[in-house]
Amino acid sequence: MLEYRSILPSRVEGTCEWVLTNPQYVRWSSEKEACLLWVSGNSGSGKTILLAFLLENLGSSISSAGTKLIVCCFFCDEKIEAQRDVKAIIRSLIYQIIVRRRILVKHVKAAYDMQGAHLTDNFNELWRIFTAITNDRKAGHINVIVDAIDECEENTRDRLLRAIASLVNQKNSSGTYAIKFLITSRPLLWRQYALARERTEYTLSIENLNSNNESDLNLVIRTRIDAICRPETREFLEHALYSRADQTFLWVTVILHILERTYLASQNDFQRIINKLPSGLTATYERFLLSIHSDYQIIANKLLHFIVGSMRSLSLDELRILLAIQPHHRNMEQVEGECQPNISETIQGILGPLVRISDNKVSLVHQSAKEFLQNLWTWKDNPLSQMFGVKVEEANYLLAEATMSYLLLDDFAVDKFAHVTDIDSPSSAQHEDEDTVWDAFKLEGDITLQEIEYTGYRTYQNIAAAHALFDYSARYWSEHYSRSGSAKKNAFNSAFSLLNTSQNWAKNWFRYFWLFAEPECLYPSKFDTLIATSYFGHVEILDAVLARDYKHDQNITETAVYWASRKGKLEIIDVLKTRVCQGMTVSIALHPLIAAALYGCLEVVKLLLNLDKIDPNVQGIGGRDSLSLAASNGHVDIVKALLEDSRVQLDVQDVNKWTPFFWAVGGKHLDIVRLFSRNPGTDVNHVDNRGRNVLSWAAESDRLHCQNQDLSGRDALSWAAAAGHLEVIKLLLESRKLKISGKDKDQRNAISWAAGGGHYEIVYYLIKCNGLGADAEDVDGWRPLAWALEKSDPRTVQVLLSSGKVDANRKDKNGCTPLSWAAALGLEDIVRMIVDVEGIDIYARDMDNQTPMSRAEAFGHTQHRQDRKFENNDIMSMESLVTNLRPEQEPEHLRL
Repeated sequence: MLEYRSILPSRVEGTCEWVLTNPQYVRWSSEKEACLLWVSGNSGSGKTILLAFLLENLGSSISSAGTKLIVCCFFCDEKIEAQRDVKAIIRSLIYQIIVRRRILVKHVKAAYDMQGAHLTDNFNELWRIFTAITNDRKAGHINVIVDAIDECEENTRDRLLRAIASLVNQKNSSGTYAIKFLITSRPLLWRQYALARERTEYTLSIENLNSNNESDLNLVIRTRIDAICRPETREFLEHALYSRADQTFLWVTVILHILERTYLASQNDFQRIINKLPSGLTATYERFLLSIHSDYQIIANKLLHFIVGSMRSLSLDELRILLAIQPHHRNMEQVEGECQPNISETIQGILGPLVRISDNKVSLVHQSAKEFLQNLWTWKDNPLSQMFGVKVEEANYLLAEATMSYLLLDDFAVDKFAHVTDIDSPSSAQHEDEDTVWDAFKLEGDITLQEIEYTGYRTYQNIAAAHALFDYSARYWSEHYSRSGSAKKNAFNSAFSLLNTSQNWAKNWFRYFWLFAEPECLYPSKFDTLIATSYFGHVEILDAVLARDYKHDQNITETAVYWASRKGKLEIIDVLKTRVCQGMTVSIALHPLIAAALYGCLEVVKLLLNLDKIDPNVQGIGGRDSLSLAASNGHVDIVKALLEDSRVQLDVQDVNKWTPFFWAVGGKHLDIVRLFSRNPGTDVNHVDNRGRNVLSWAAESDRLHCQNQDLSGRDALSWAAAAGHLEVIKLLLESRKLKISGKDKDQRNAISWAAGGGHYEIVYYLIKCNGLGADAEDVDGWRPLAWALEKSDPRTVQVLLSSGKVDANRKDKNGCTPLSWAAALGLEDIVRMIVDVEGIDIYARDMDNQTPMSRAEAFGHTQHRQDRKFENNDIMSMESLVTNLRPEQEPEHLRL
């Protein structure tokens, strides 16, 4: 992120400062609860520069005030693979927090110990870690700033936005510091998101802030033209640019770039240049394309397809080779003969202001330029469409063809790794300690070879340095081939050759690819063509392999099915199950259902469950089955699919006697915990090999937020008290996160709920722990004693009266005392108990001037006289219950 921020255009002094006094920003900045500020603006309106300014301002505020505020940022970029992945956003935010609060790495460590290295690709687990960190008091105040969220991949972007909305809408009931989000996007995404749910966030729309935007635009124009023209020309130029800019910084920036590069700088020259350029981005982009000389249009077409279709920003050297290589080239010497010697000048000379070259990387001037070129392909009536419109499938095909041709050069016909011994990959080579966990979250951007310093990997660095296009080709050719649509048939032979793992061409690129794609796995020394094809999901190549009477053994077939299941290649599994898997006996180590469940491949799980040969209860490493792995990784839909299969056993135990329910609680996946707890087949009282049940682990490790309240304001203690679960209550109180006197929205506490349920032992235990709420009123004026009367439970009444915490003469909203209600209800035993209370007022009158005796008579209960003292020998007294027992005689289950 720091590297990316360094290449952003610099802010003109004086601009953006208006935001610091903007009411919406001020409210967001001063808010004490979790909140979200959404900044929307059209392409080129200056959102990214505004965000960079806010980051700088917040950073300086932290330094001057010495506050505990942590400011995290992420700049999304559709052109860069690692910056359009939502999981990369969360990983980066986690890393930015723990690098400032090292003590918080414990949350990552705990998850890493349970999930392993693959947790970095699990959205559910990453988000759980992120929320656990932000809910930790040691984290302090956290501001999260995400720029251009609309440039992220759509499906995972929506998951992130829903997760943020849920987090923002939660009440901050745990006493932790609030987290605040600031997000930018173009207006369309903001409107779609706002319509999808109740709007609770602050919004700041740049296009509606005309005066501020105009002021900044004028300042940018004045500052920039001061350096390129004489004083007498400035006024004209300033007016000309401003009148055409349509409040778009991007348009002004592009035009100023042209003016700064012109060799003719008179006022008439500037006027001629500006008059030729229309206002508006679309018209400007069209004018740039029209200016490309006919001799260079074919090259421009290829360059634009390469830049638009690439998986990450391409370097000048990479583009130099991509532009030159042809399928008939056999070695790099032939390719070099076609390469441009001054590729930077070539690109800038042909594409001009459409591209930007920074730090040796080439990109389009703006995301809007990429969208324009892709849309141009669909505008068939536009004369520029055929030559310059970019069809995504065609861009992928051109990149696939070029990268495959490169990897099949004779230069790679020899084994580049022949002298490298088989050693662990960087991840698996390390000890699983805190540093390993730390490194897993350092992936703020794309991995580069410069970050790999492990002995034995010098060869990888040398190959990348010696062969400019090898890194990109090895890592992305297969993905480009997959996305080539119908055109992929033209590259079939090349793809088939690159998956023939008996040849060095395939061995070289695949070994390099594996380093980045599967860092937690050892390099597979035997990766057969069938396995490789299944791994990448190329069905047409798999058909060809099988059609050639391919000789395979059981282990290869099972390995192929395993990798297809792990990678979610549904079509591959469908082919293999019908063509070569009859009679297949799946080995435990390579069980496809376990792999699909672990890596979240729902459709694969469903397909495999329909195969008779697949045992859904088979146990893999550590004795864990598919349900256990899906539960621990938070794959709710997969857990549901497994539970719907009648063959699936809910209580399969691993080597530690943990069931899937244990793993769901251990991962703090509450949706899955609910699924298990509501399923009658779940043994909620099961104990592991240490004699501990699932609630014991939850209470110790703080995996469950027992203090969280539901919509009625009730917490776990409230529900446990109402249900009569004494052991659960003990564990919850041991967590020290809950207050016995804490109330829900009806102002009822745990003692009230226990009394209303007739659970006298729990009432006694709660009062013994803390009797503060023993006489508290709810919204209806009812106290625990009233609820015990309503239950007609003399044992609970006796516990409350004998506690010394209850005022037996206290009247409710109607002026009635407990004695009045007991008499009216005809509760003889309870009447005797209340009458025996020292200081009881048996003549107390209610609002209707009724005494307890007159109420009893009114309801037909006349067997008692108000002046009679009742014998106690037939009443269950507190002596015979619990209170007069000496501590050493107290029942064990009621001891603190």
